[in-house]
Amino acid sequence: MGFLALLMFVVLISSIVAPAATQNRSRCSDPCGNLTIPYPFGFDGCYLSPEFLITCNDSFSPPQPFLRKSNIKVTNITLYGKLEIATVAARDCYNQSGAYQGETYELGLSNFTISKSQNKFTVIGCDSYAYLRGFRSEKYYGSGCMSVCSKREFVDENSCSGSGCCQIEIPDGLDSSYITAYSFNNHTNVSNFNPCTYAFIVEDSKFNFSFKYLQNISNTTEFPMVLDWSIKYNTSACKDHAQSYQPPNNISGIFVNARRVTRGTRTLDAKISMNAKMKMTAQINALTRLEAIHVLARRDTMEMEEREEKVAPQSIVTC
Repeated sequence: MGFLALLMFVVLISSIVAPAATQNRSRCSDPCGNLTIPYPFGFDGCYLSPEFLITCNDSFSPPQPFLRKSNIKVTNITLYGKLEIATVAARDCYNQSGAYQGETYELGLSNFTISKSQNKFTVIGCDSYAYLRGFRSEKYYGSGCMSVCSKREFVDENSCSGSGCCQIEIPDGLDSSYITAYSFNNHTNVSNFNPCTYAFIVEDSKFNFSFKYLQNISNTTEFPMVLDWSIKYNTSACKDHAQSYQPPNNISGIFVNARRVTRGTRTLDAKISMNAKMKMTAQINALTRLEAIHVLARRDTMEMEEREEKVAPQSIVTC
């Protein structure tokens, strides 16, 4: 292949692998505070579609990212379909004079779901029960958990077995949640060490119960929760960089796994044999390193397209 023809080929690839959205991402500022925002998420003018909008609030120090235009704080985004947010606990509290203070917690997601595999519904208290209600694809869901311990020494510390702390799994596809906390006897017999019931959904691997949670969880204490995200419509977001595989656990949608994004151009983490790389490199030694990446990525894409015909129709696409 001549140099001019190959250069034209590279220019063509550059146009093919541009993101599906028409925004010019070279003008986008990816970081918000300490978090880098990867495409398809982005700020105004830089996201794939409205559900992937991130709002960066500069009134915090450092600035903090929020999902769309809500008060849902985003703490991490992965390109493997996971988004971590910060949540607070619903509560049901009584002081020693019997005065009540309570708060519920409500979360509505519309396009994303609360991850079943990463989170658990958690209730903390010794005179306590709480309900988790919500919807799964417009179907109502409701469940609950209770925790009872009449004395401090009966608390099963470092465990959520139901004595001081209770946990249950949540279902697949939960796209909204409404959490309410209650007490059986207004914490009357346990108020000296447990004045409140607390209830929340939390990322299981990042939560360890301890006695301190029975005494007080402030209304500013945040807990991590993981959401599942995917692109629910056509595969144009991936363009020619689409590799299909059978999804686990009947998950539907498209995972956008952009290995590298360079000034608006999406490229693949190419997996080509060493011999193929050597042959391609010999042909493009006059090109820049970035152009070489495009050509190698195109070669990988052609190999993917040959394998794609063998994959079942229901699939997730990784690009």
